[in-house]
Amino acid sequence: MRTQLLCLPSYVHGDSDLAARVSYAWAGLSGACHHHAYELPPAAVELTEWIESVQRLADRLPEL
Repeated sequence: MRTQLLCLPSYVHGDSDLAARVSYAWAGLSGACHHHAYELPPAAVELTEWIESVQRLADRLPEL
């Protein structure tokens, strides 16, 4: 997945912010799915932002 995320900016031409947000969302969601008992879970605001980033990419992909 890391390699695919590194290649993402070339697929979302002109929107490097989207590629960065999706990479950040992937890291956050992956961490949330693999959290440890001593870690705090992500806040609802964080989850909402990550989901919105992924949705924004999903909306953009049919164009590609």
